[in-house]
Amino acid sequence: MKDLAYRALETARGRGADYVDVRFVHNQTEDLLVKNGALGSAESFETRGLGIRVLKDGAWGFASTDRLNADSIDRAAARAVEVAKASARVMDEAVDVAA
Repeated sequence: MKDLAYRALETARGRGADYVDVRFVHNQTEDLLVKNGALGSAESFETRGLGIRVLKDGAWGFASTDRLNADSIDRAAARAVEVAKASARVMDEAVDVAA
């Protein structure tokens, strides 16, 4: 996972992002249905994904993917930068991040 996070960081930086953070999310959920004291059904769900937040030209951009491979992460990082660029064109006030 660490290699994928570094890849996202480097791709976003290479596209001109001034700030980048990457977050992996892994959720596991179990649903149990009990009726009259008896188990009616049990289901288990698992989701994984990666979110990339960037700051470019004073505006935030965000993109995510649930496909944890190099190509999908590169596309998500590039998309986050493009969203930030688009947001910068219409923002009223630039974001100022503390050191």
